[in-house]
Amino acid sequence: MMYIFLVAMIITSLLVAAPLFIDNDKYQEKLLVYIEKSLGVRPKIKGSFEVTFFPVPTVTAKQLYIENAKEASNNYIIQIESIVSKIYFTDILAGNFKVRDIQFIRPVFEFENLGVEQNNETGATLNKNNWSFLIDGFKNRTVSDSEKFPDRVSITNATFSYSKDLNKKSIDYFNVEITADSFKGPFSLKGGFLSSDNTVTFEGGVDSFTEGAKVGLLIKTDAAQVNLDGVFKDGDVPRMEGGINLSSNNIGHIMGVFFQNKSYFTKITSKEELKVSGRFVFSKDTFEIQDVLIDSDSFKGTMNMGVDFNIGDKSKSVNWRVLADIDKIDIDNLFKQKKSEQAQDDLSIDYYAYSVNTASLADFKFDIPQSLTLSMDVTVDDIIYNQKISNVRAIMDIVNGHAEVNSLSADLPGNSRAVLRGKIKHNGTRPLFEGELEFGGSNFRDFMNWIDDYYSFVPEDLMKEFLFTAKLRVTPQHIDVTDLSFSFDQSLFSGGISLRPLKTIPIISASINIDRMDLDKYHIDKKIFEEIGRFVDGADEVLLERTWLAKLQNRLNITIDAKDIVFNDHYITNFSTAGIITRNNFNLQRFFIDSEVAKLKLNMYADIESRDAPEIKFNFLAKDLDTKLFIPKESYNSEKKYTWSNKPINFLGLANLYGEYKIAINNLKHKNLEMSNVNIEAKSINKMRPEVLTFDKFQFDIYQGRGTIQGQMGVSIKAPTVAVNVFLEGVELNPLLKVFKEDIETTGQLFFRASFSSKGYSFAEWIKELSVRDGTDAKLSLQQVKFKGFDLDAIINGAKRLFSFIDMQKVIEKALVSGETTFDWMEGDLVFKNGILGVKDFKYSSDNAKGEIDANISLFSFDTKARTNIYFQPDRKKVVVLPIEMKGNILELYKDKQIDTRDLEIYITDKATTR
Repeated sequence: MMYIFLVAMIITSLLVAAPLFIDNDKYQEKLLVYIEKSLGVRPKIKGSFEVTFFPVPTVTAKQLYIENAKEASNNYIIQIESIVSKIYFTDILAGNFKVRDIQFIRPVFEFENLGVEQNNETGATLNKNNWSFLIDGFKNRTVSDSEKFPDRVSITNATFSYSKDLNKKSIDYFNVEITADSFKGPFSLKGGFLSSDNTVTFEGGVDSFTEGAKVGLLIKTDAAQVNLDGVFKDGDVPRMEGGINLSSNNIGHIMGVFFQNKSYFTKITSKEELKVSGRFVFSKDTFEIQDVLIDSDSFKGTMNMGVDFNIGDKSKSVNWRVLADIDKIDIDNLFKQKKSEQAQDDLSIDYYAYSVNTASLADFKFDIPQSLTLSMDVTVDDIIYNQKISNVRAIMDIVNGHAEVNSLSADLPGNSRAVLRGKIKHNGTRPLFEGELEFGGSNFRDFMNWIDDYYSFVPEDLMKEFLFTAKLRVTPQHIDVTDLSFSFDQSLFSGGISLRPLKTIPIISASINIDRMDLDKYHIDKKIFEEIGRFVDGADEVLLERTWLAKLQNRLNITIDAKDIVFNDHYITNFSTAGIITRNNFNLQRFFIDSEVAKLKLNMYADIESRDAPEIKFNFLAKDLDTKLFIPKESYNSEKKYTWSNKPINFLGLANLYGEYKIAINNLKHKNLEMSNVNIEAKSINKMRPEVLTFDKFQFDIYQGRGTIQGQMGVSIKAPTVAVNVFLEGVELNPLLKVFKEDIETTGQLFFRASFSSKGYSFAEWIKELSVRDGTDAKLSLQQVKFKGFDLDAIINGAKRLFSFIDMQKVIEKALVSGETTFDWMEGDLVFKNGILGVKDFKYSSDNAKGEIDANISLFSFDTKARTNIYFQPDRKKVVVLPIEMKGNILELYKDKQIDTRDLEIYITDKATTR
């Protein structure tokens, strides 16, 4: 027992003390030599190196790097966090180095662009990733094929990263275990990896790397599998040939795995089956896919593709060959969405903006290598996207770093055809496309409805023949459309558009000229009014961050000049507008209209950085303005009686009115209402109370008189409020009343003053809450008022001369429908309460009579109940009272008058008996 204990102690002491006598540098070199013999390349160790014996003899090296070729632009191809190798103890004692088990922990494989790059400073040609360097090294490895292979070779948590300027993809958590009897083979492998949260497993084997050796690989995901069977062919250029088959019961899942959920294709929702088969040839210089057959419900076709990597010779060229003949691509079925459910801008501006804001396009730097050649001919018989796109063909060649798009053409809906031609060349660091687009057909309306059925309101016999031509200049950072010409029917559009997705503030600039456009004929006038109404009604719910402008940082610069335009049944000689919209600012630099009914200019600036206190500057100038230009003709000419709206007042969604507002109109007309010298100046300059708008000036001339409004308007959390002083002086009564009813014949002058206040969420509530401010009154005064249709003098003269009441009744009947009466003055106070205008003790006087009026008038319906007592003296002793009651609409009271003649009858009767 003691002997056994002593032996154990000696062995333990040797295990503990052995590292003190081990030459680490020697075993480090042995490890590097072993890897070099096995792989043909020698790594470098930049970290620590350690040999341990307990519990198992192990060699651990950290931070290893495998360098790229000397002329390469990047320093390393593979970086390894650590290598752990278990070795035989007996070999350690014998001074040998034989590996039992080797594990590569967290290696990172960097794949960049295949091809070559010119160094701008030195002019040297650089291989961005010279993988032939590794292939040649593996081919020239010196390990003996018969030498025993380690019991296990494993790669743990590896990352394969492929970057190509526009995006970067990676395979993470890659794990594989390789076993073999010897370095000659056969080899078997089994493992898996993670790709965008999708688990992929694989297993396979290689007989050997000699002529006729077979290769097999099976790759599986939850919904797909790939089978690869090949054979090694030896010769001057060793290669592998074989077949590949892919099958899936969920094409959407395949797209998610392949594109790693970083592409629009990952939005494919179809779960249809997909089958792909083909042949391949692979060597260090060539990769070909031949006789590829693609078959699914949504995608059918054939393809051949080849790539030659001739980077070992002086030309260092990369030659691509692509030939595809596609029968059908059914986009509708792939995405399983109806047209009405699709976000059309996802395919265009939104997705483009998303790419810009993630800096993938803004940072895109790619030059077509001088050594790259490509020959591509792709045809697609039918693409199903809402309707059918037919005869799609793309023919392109790349030679010496320049690409020529010989033709990119397609037959589109609307019996139209589009053709794109141009060249792609480099502008230093980025590709530049310069070309021309021609697009035309015989039914523009159908084409627009294919994009979006929004245009279905256009009559079917319009928007027919059309032609669009333009020159294009495109880089990933800048799109210029120049010499734009677009015509349909009798209208012509020209100009240019520029899109510059800068990294910080992407910009869209457009300059459009329009010549001849009858908007009414296309029902565009109705659509404009509908959209304006929809915006005004829902502006309080608009969130800028949800609009497509926000996705482009809200940077828009647009100029539109138009002439010979018909809008809302009116001819506009010239129209011009220019504005800039940024994320926080709206600057309408110019809005000009010259027409038969309006000559006006408008500019506006709004700083909306803070929705709680946006700053607005508004200037509106007009020489002549008839509101019928901006009111739908159907509403303008309608006899419909309008009521006060119950819709909430939202002030276009603003929480306050902070800013300055100026309006100046020389001549303003609304139906029969005419005003001149209208001047409005209002501002809210107190940021502590930005919801309060103060009217510094609100003046206008109206029918020989003058109007003035002074006061404040406020936006409140509780309810919008208004408090104003209103003054009308010397307004001619006849044209003012004709605004409301043309057949009224009443003359005179109106004077009015009042201090009003109100509050509420709608105009209807404002009317209901309208009242005269405490401590003030509302005074109405009329002078030299002449009423037609009522002859008071005839009644007074009849009372004076007649002695028969029967004769008097005939005079009254005639006096109530003909003749006229003039009052020297009419004056009284007005009371507002609960939407009712009350008139109390409203007094009036004429040469022969005087009186007072009491009335209640509904401000919602203008229904009126009124009573007046007219006092006159037919002789010096007697005063006769003539009460009159009226009801109905205030403008038609004369149609329903009830006169009380009892006092007059007593007077006539008494006069007759005492005669």
